[in-house]
Amino acid sequence: MVLLGVLVTLLYPLIFISQPMSTGVVVVVQTGSGILTALVALVAVVTGTIALLKRGGASKTLAAAGTALGGAAIVQLLAGLVQSGLFQLVV
Repeated sequence: MVLLGVLVTLLYPLIFISQPMSTGVVVVVQTGSGILTALVALVAVVTGTIALLKRGGASKTLAAAGTALGGAAIVQLLAGLVQSGLFQLVV
């Protein structure tokens, strides 16, 4: 998820150089990034939860870390959506 954020951030200058006054491309890149982040976060939460609920086996530390990081990404995505909605109401 962090790598995706870095790649999207590095894409912005290229977008602005190739499409100087176009916000449509930026919106498409941001939307695609948000959808991909949400999918990866959901997979992390689901697989981490399954591993945590499974009896026996190896240490649950990595499963707990994956679940926590996936949950944090979902909360961040939801906060971004709420912020975007509030901006649309205000502006």
